Amino acid sequence: MDMQRKTFSKTFATAPNVALTVVNRAGAVRVRGVDSEEVRIDAEAEIYADSAESADAEIARIERGIERREERVEINTPELLRPAFSLGEGLFGRGPHVDYDITVPRSAVVSIDAHNGRVEVRRVEGPVAVDSHNGAVEVVDCRQMVSIDSHNGKVDVRQVAAIVKVTSHNGRIVIEDVAGDVDVEGHNGPQSLVNLQAGLRARTDNGAIEYEGRVAADIALDATNGSLRLRLPRDSRFEIDAESVRGAMHSDFDVRSEPGEGAGPRPRITLRTVHGGIRLEST
Repeated sequence: MDMQRKTFSKTFATAPNVALTVVNRAGAVRVRGVDSEEVRIDAEAEIYADSAESADAEIARIERGIERREERVEINTPELLRPAFSLGEGLFGRGPHVDYDITVPRSAVVSIDAHNGRVEVRRVEGPVAVDSHNGAVEVVDCRQMVSIDSHNGKVDVRQVAAIVKVTSHNGRIVIEDVAGDVDVEGHNGPQSLVNLQAGLRARTDNGAIEYEGRVAADIALDATNGSLRLRLPRDSRFEIDAESVRGAMHSDFDVRSEPGEGAGPRPRITLRTVHGGIRLEST
């Protein structure tokens, strides 16, 4: 059997709030919101086949996994054919896969389950949910809640106007310019959090956590093995509760045991780390 490359496209007329669900076992998934009332799917597949006829049959099998069900468009990529015997596909090649480029109405609801491949979602105004097993995840310029569960790969979330929830088992996390509350659970990898406009809760088992921006609401950072670093505007006012079991602590801010005269409620910063230092720096 030889590897062959095939492409195909499908278009469905839909309502603006169509729900798109994608299950892809191998290959990239890219979704963009556009001013349209249709879902367009452009697919590029690399498949194993021993003839033109068998290649066409494999593509037909992939296409049968794409369906419209009322106000849903569902893509369920089947397990792709492989040679009976192959050497080191995971080391020397990607193996059979399907890459999807998809445009949806801006108000679409997007749900993606990707097993091996990069995921990108841009300019979507409905909720976005991504479950990624192996591959980077990037979500940019979205209006409603973003929920990501990543097992292996970098997570990059930027310009979201609502709540962001991220769970990452292995990989760096970058979150910037979010209007809603941010909740991050990391297990292995550093976290870079910038310009968040609501509450923040971030935890990691292994890796440093860094936050840069104003203190808009309560911030809670918790690391088992990793340092905590905050870079805040010089005029920031907040309550602080910080503890490092085995690490140095440094603050550019004056600390008072009691709030100053006329002080009202202030955001609370809670910092906990076991193995790692804590730094509060003014900008």
